[in-house]
Amino acid sequence: MRNILFSLMIFSWVGIGCAQMEDMHHGEYQHKEKEKLLLSGELKDEVREVEVKAFQYGFSPDPIVVNKGEKLRLKMTSMDVTHGIWIKEYKINVTLPPKETKTIEFIVDKEGEFVLYCSVFCGPGHGHMHGKLIVR
Repeated sequence: MRNILFSLMIFSWVGIGCAQMEDMHHGEYQHKEKEKLLLSGELKDEVREVEVKAFQYGFSPDPIVVNKGEKLRLKMTSMDVTHGIWIKEYKINVTLPPKETKTIEFIVDKEGEFVLYCSVFCGPGHGHMHGKLIVR
């Protein structure tokens, strides 16, 4: 009986250790993958300009990758119905009428990953319409 308990204890301990190692390696992998992402758009007169398409039910490109401290110019176009773009941390909330391009400019002064939400109900998949802004 003692041998069985000892074996179970060792098995559990090894399993926990392996899971922690896997989590650690996964975290390192995610960090390395994030570093590999190319910057979005192009730099024009010290402004990073990115053309973004909104459509049922997503944004393209996704993710948008920029460097902290850059001035970002998003040229947003809705390809089908009225959408919106809401980036809570940057206090951006703009309505995008169909087939119209709106320009949004701001300084990306916060590092991290931020969710872009559609802020206008655009159909049954609206709740799943989001993208990501990665500021590194």
